[in-house]
Amino acid sequence: IDQKLRLKSGNNMFYSLFNTNELLVNGKLIFEMGATNWDTPELRSMLERVIPQRFEFKDFEQEVYIPSIGEKILLISAKQLVHEKAMEEFVLLVIQDVTDSRMAANLRESEERFRLATELTGLGTWELNLNANRIYNSSKIKEIMGIDQTECSMEEFLQFVHPDDLDTATRSFDNALK
Repeated sequence: IDQKLRLKSGNNMFYSLFNTNELLVNGKLIFEMGATNWDTPELRSMLERVIPQRFEFKDFEQEVYIPSIGEKILLISAKQLVHEKAMEEFVLLVIQDVTDSRMAANLRESEERFRLATELTGLGTWELNLNANRIYNSSKIKEIMGIDQTECSMEEFLQFVHPDDLDTATRSFDNALK
């Protein structure tokens, strides 16, 4: 980007991230890119200081919403560069999309909290595979129910439900599948 924060050029990954192309965005303010909530005072202030103050920053985290793509978590770094032949200063902007890695880390943490909660409370769990119509039982649910099967059919599983609770359990399953 130039001193006025207008996009001079980008690579293919940049255009892909913002679901655009060079003809649509080159020459426009960086804040006019397809993302909303992209123009924050903090990011603008940092970018405006890069050239006059030789300020640089690394891995500034910015959450943005890109209408055609959705929510993204970006790490933004910027550094002043000088094009010697043209005697022109510009800002090298590096944008890294870390959305997927953050979501994966959050999922791992959530799974670990769930595992700990079920372990500490002594709860058993089971998982229904809709495609195979099979239920996969945890070791704790096998212990609670007094069974040795790791997997069974829905019909086999319902045999362990008390007759007074069978209608409620069947309706609950049916409602969950809708």
